[in-house]
Amino acid sequence: MIVIGNQKLFVRFVAADPVAWSAHFDLLSSRLVADLENLRDAICALHASKGVTTRNYRRSNTPRRSAAKERGPVGIFKSAYLLLKQEKVYEATSRLLKDELAWFEQHLVVPKLSSTHRRAKFWFRSEAEEMIERAWAMTLLLKDHGLPVTQHTADDPGEIIYEDQYQIAAIPRGAGVKGGTKRR
Repeated sequence: MIVIGNQKLFVRFVAADPVAWSAHFDLLSSRLVADLENLRDAICALHASKGVTTRNYRRSNTPRRSAAKERGPVGIFKSAYLLLKQEKVYEATSRLLKDELAWFEQHLVVPKLSSTHRRAKFWFRSEAEEMIERAWAMTLLLKDHGLPVTQHTADDPGEIIYEDQYQIAAIPRGAGVKGGTKRR
């Protein structure tokens, strides 16, 4: 028995009747998705009623540096490119990373920033769900290779110097992004 919300569903695994199983699975899936959406909406409403806001921006980074002059951790894209360029990587990991990077190269703008903005960090907008899901796949590949990856969320990542529908570039306030971020 599977309970979704206040609905109890009895699911039988019937190998002899794949059509019936498919219908049960479709019904279960649609109810689960609807209940998850309702749960998300309820949590957002509860947070709003208590004055808690959803974090607007998301970023992942690793502690590695691409050059001695760089301060602090770098994002997962730079880490992925460095990993492919500088280290021995399993062929399967290499292929998957290259596929993910190629997808981002086709779907995400890489803006040209002036040299005065080299401290800018890129953040995904929280509503850029597909981008975040694809970035999570890259994060898992980096972690699988042994790189620690830290997730950050922020309402105010700094002075925004670039934005589009999926991302922003922001210069952190002060020495870093500590003031406006929350580690997850």
